[in-house]
Amino acid sequence: MRERELRQLYSVEHVWGVITSHPDRYPEIRPLSGKLGTHVERIQALYVSEQMTKRRPKDDKGPAMRRLAAEIRRKHLIPIGRAAKRIFRFVPGKEHAVVVPPARATPADVVKAARSTLKAVRGAVKLFVEIGFAPNFMQECSARTDQLEKLVTSHQNHRSEHPGIVKALRSEVNAARDIIEVMDGLLGAAGYDSVELMPWRLAKRVGKRIGRPPKPRKRRAVPSGAEAA
Repeated sequence: MRERELRQLYSVEHVWGVITSHPDRYPEIRPLSGKLGTHVERIQALYVSEQMTKRRPKDDKGPAMRRLAAEIRRKHLIPIGRAAKRIFRFVPGKEHAVVVPPARATPADVVKAARSTLKAVRGAVKLFVEIGFAPNFMQECSARTDQLEKLVTSHQNHRSEHPGIVKALRSEVNAARDIIEVMDGLLGAAGYDSVELMPWRLAKRVGKRIGRPPKPRKRRAVPSGAEAA
């Protein structure tokens, strides 16, 4: 989450702390407290998940995926593609179903190409074996493709999990802040003085940005002749 979103999250928790520590202080907002509490519980659970996902070791499957994809392309798809041009040259549509992905194809594209190729040659295994392919070439290619597909799926899930949690957390914080704004309006209309509202105002306030103080600007020196003038 961005720094401002974190400060908004902390503000929601501070407001909830004021409400729960003195539940009878502001009776006007009691009907909305339960709904706010539900959002706070979700925020706390999502925040823990977000921190755990952030600290999880980085996915290291990228190099293994690329090596396996290159192996499938080199050892399986290229030889099958060359042979298919001869075997399927008189079969309309078959030759185009055998796909040899380019060298820079993504692992996901290699999986897609391998699935298409295996489907196209399934009924012509004997013809491939007759020209020198191993009897189990289909099984080998299929097993390696299954292995690559598992790596691709795991890699994609690892990449998408954290953004999904952050999006849900941001949505819950915004919903909680909307309720807090309604509560603030109710308290403003209830006639409390500034001293009575002090705990609420302090909790509701979003803290200032934390960072380095701005550097002092250098003052331009004024020539002595200009001062005399």
